Amino acid sequence: MLRLRPNRSEYEFTANIAYLSAYGCTPALNRVKHILTEVLLSILPPSEALFEFLYSLSLRLRPTTSLSQLVCNFATTAKRSDLHDLAHMPDNGPCPCHHGPYASYMDHGLGHVFTMDLSILSHDSPLLASSPPGNFRVAPPVVRTDRRIAFHELWSQVIDLMEAAQCYEAILSEDASFTLFMDSVGRQLPDKSCMPNPRYASTPLTESLALTNQHLMVTCIDKVPNHLAVVCIHWAAKQVIDHLDSPCYCIVSQDEVSYYKMTLYGLLDRLGLDPYIPDTAPYVYPTVKVHKCPDHDPTVPHECSIAARKITADVSSFLTWLGRLTSAILSPVKLAIMDHRHALEQSFEAQHGYRLRFLYWITAWQTVPLNLPSTVLASL
Repeated sequence: MLRLRPNRSEYEFTANIAYLSAYGCTPALNRVKHILTEVLLSILPPSEALFEFLYSLSLRLRPTTSLSQLVCNFATTAKRSDLHDLAHMPDNGPCPCHHGPYASYMDHGLGHVFTMDLSILSHDSPLLASSPPGNFRVAPPVVRTDRRIAFHELWSQVIDLMEAAQCYEAILSEDASFTLFMDSVGRQLPDKSCMPNPRYASTPLTESLALTNQHLMVTCIDKVPNHLAVVCIHWAAKQVIDHLDSPCYCIVSQDEVSYYKMTLYGLLDRLGLDPYIPDTAPYVYPTVKVHKCPDHDPTVPHECSIAARKITADVSSFLTWLGRLTSAILSPVKLAIMDHRHALEQSFEAQHGYRLRFLYWITAWQTVPLNLPSTVLASL
């Protein structure tokens, strides 16, 4: 990502430079920034606008593909037309996962295959079996012949950014200027510096995960979304079906869906909006609430209280715009609630001398202990 710092300028551009992602470290990016600065100062006359531009310029790696984007199949599983068949358990007998290819990962407390050990994916990908824990990033493959193309793209983005910042001069678009830049890159950033970072995994072949997708759902742990969880696909399907069959939902006909879309289009037209509304419907998928069973032991059968939180995903569906409109309507209410929470926090601190947070984000759940003490001081 190539941009001017938001607190210095309103301009922001993204450079799609996969080759530079192989550096994987801040010092190498700082070196690229130093080369850019050095070359631009040698080409252009000094000016306040140029110095302001160079001060504000920052170079960042383009985000690379995450492990979850490669292997998580909760969306495709939740949208399967045979979800009811997947959720159906034998009348007299255990779940098929008890004798399937992943039976060695059976969680005897939950009664189904369940693990956070990614070695369960070794049937399909030995690379994932030895992968680090958590949701690591996967670096794109680097082709050395892309070196000049990548740096030319970077140079072009710099020129566009300088033009927007009103410090561009025509000499920058001449071939000689880019040649000077590449000569500096060759001297100060040898080709050997562009080897892939060993901290990144190579891209696994996602089509090789057929066995995993047949028997397992890869999702995440509730409250800890950066760690993956692998669960029996039959257990996961049952969580979804039981939730959708509950009184929370009702079955609607295609005519009702069409009427809803027509009404939504009419509302958006009155608001002067003409967005594209896809035909995709929202879906529900489970995340595993491990913290509900604090003394959980996967090797011992017990009355397990592990449950599933059902997440409704409304990404690029025909309900997305309704959600946006609702959010816009309720935004003043949210601000009022935030102000009220802040007032409660200040009032508590004034009475007791320390701060009690009334607002929690996902990161707070990861750092604050989830199990509260059984007793507290009388003053509290």
